[in-house]
Amino acid sequence: MLALVLLLAPATAGASETSKSEIVPGLTINGATISGSGPEDGRTLDGAQASLFLQGWFAPTLAGSPTFADPPKGADSYRITTDYVYLGDSGSYVANVALSGDSMWMSLPAQMIWPGFGVSQDQADHWFVAPPVAQSAFGASSAATTVAPASGSSSGTPMVVILVLVVALIVVIASAVVILRRRSKD
Repeated sequence: MLALVLLLAPATAGASETSKSEIVPGLTINGATISGSGPEDGRTLDGAQASLFLQGWFAPTLAGSPTFADPPKGADSYRITTDYVYLGDSGSYVANVALSGDSMWMSLPAQMIWPGFGVSQDQADHWFVAPPVAQSAFGASSAATTVAPASGSSSGTPMVVILVLVVALIVVIASAVVILRRRSKD
């Protein structure tokens, strides 16, 4: 939950460290490396690019309803390792990406991403169709696709409700972090 709230905020780079991107206070994305079987192999992402990629898939996938599907055989496959600093502790997470034509799929191997958030064995390696904004941030597409609601329809939750929920989540999560930190020091 902490991760979802953190990743809904826009990424900002510090004035003196443009290669890093602080998503919110306490979470800085340092950059990412791409390895794999296609033309993107060996590419690196700076902190801002890696933050956009993370934000492009993470929040929409957790807050939405991702379409689970395996990529086609023969798709270019990649492993993206993103380095970060979370509350002063350095770490990294890994995401798997497959590209075929204009489509992108993702999965996450089992891993502890940061304290309180990880991918368990039963959740690991389930491929899902990546949101277009993640594909754009990865560099596999020139622009993200935006679909507008039909004229006259009400397709979303009012922004006030979303803001109230986000603030409530922040309070709950901040309380949990404080409790966990106090327990870990005992």
